[in-house]
Amino acid sequence: MRNKSLSRERTLKAVLSIILAVICVIYILPICAVIVNSFKENTYVKSETFALPNENSYVGFDETTISGRR
Repeated sequence: MRNKSLSRERTLKAVLSIILAVICVIYILPICAVIVNSFKENTYVKSETFALPNENSYVGFDETTISGRR
């Protein structure tokens, strides 16, 4: 009887861990999208929101600091 309750408790903890992991991923994805999009030009952010920056869409760090000084 005790083994069944231990295995059930272990199963519930595993399910709870999986659910919380999924919730964590859902909360972190928008933050990752903002970080990735901060390295792209505005036109590429609007058209290719979830794509990684490439040689056409990448805005370098130098241009970012120059536009911040204006």
